[in-house]
Amino acid sequence: MTSHQIGVVFAVATASLTLAACSVATPPRLAHASPLATLPATVVVAGLPEGEASTELGNVFGVAVWAALQQHGVVHDAKSPYRLTTAIVERPAAVGVTQLKTGSPAPDDWISEPRRHHWYDGCQAKRIEATVLLTGPDQAERPVMARGAFDACSADKARVEELARILVAALRKG
Repeated sequence: MTSHQIGVVFAVATASLTLAACSVATPPRLAHASPLATLPATVVVAGLPEGEASTELGNVFGVAVWAALQQHGVVHDAKSPYRLTTAIVERPAAVGVTQLKTGSPAPDDWISEPRRHHWYDGCQAKRIEATVLLTGPDQAERPVMARGAFDACSADKARVEELARILVAALRKG
């Protein structure tokens, strides 16, 4: 093998490893939480999926949140004064979410910064964002909330379940 051939093989191998290592995927992460000292023993779970399991993103997330709550000893009780609501959305990661200053076209503060597309991305990245909201019997109280996200080519079940566990754990201090 000539030195030129070795150089070409090395370049191709290096490029292949570099491209294989580059990925859109980010780990599920907590973006914001306003936790309680302890979770309530019972909650009413709004929209708790019933019957056969669905692969729809909202149902996968709802089931995963419920399973995480049960691991923390929380049970569903229709008479509970605490109500848990979940939301999950999949959108292009290049689209950011912000609040605008009054009368200004510039963003005040990013709630979710847009992700730049990179030449080595294997897809148009999606951002999967979720929120878990717990409201108590006193409507004047600030609701307890956890919000998080991850970027990926698509929302796979394992990462949605991991995000649910992270958000439920963030609902309580400590």
